[in-house]
Amino acid sequence: MTTRVLPPEEWHRLDDTLLASVWRTFTPAFTEVVVVERDGAIVGSVALFTALHAECLSVTGGTGVARALWTALRARVVAAGGQAVWGAAVEAPMRRLLTRHAEPIPGDHFLVRV
Repeated sequence: MTTRVLPPEEWHRLDDTLLASVWRTFTPAFTEVVVVERDGAIVGSVALFTALHAECLSVTGGTGVARALWTALRARVVAAGGQAVWGAAVEAPMRRLLTRHAEPIPGDHFLVRV
């Protein structure tokens, strides 16, 4: 068994892991993918990355406010060099936006303190 950081030129191998739906949004300068391999096959993986994360969307101003926020958010992501933004829905306005404009990320998400 070997544990190593998988170089970006090998990330395509993650298509057979739980990272398949997200690895294409990773920026190599801000990402390390740690894998465990046995006989050349990836048998374990975890990604450590810096991500743009949208949270706590608040819309109380009526029609057009959510659209204006969403447009500004997308522009800021592009300006920051990002390809994607992560977000979680806690309340209805964010849930509506994400349901309409985003794809779900499988699983439950937790904060791990180290």
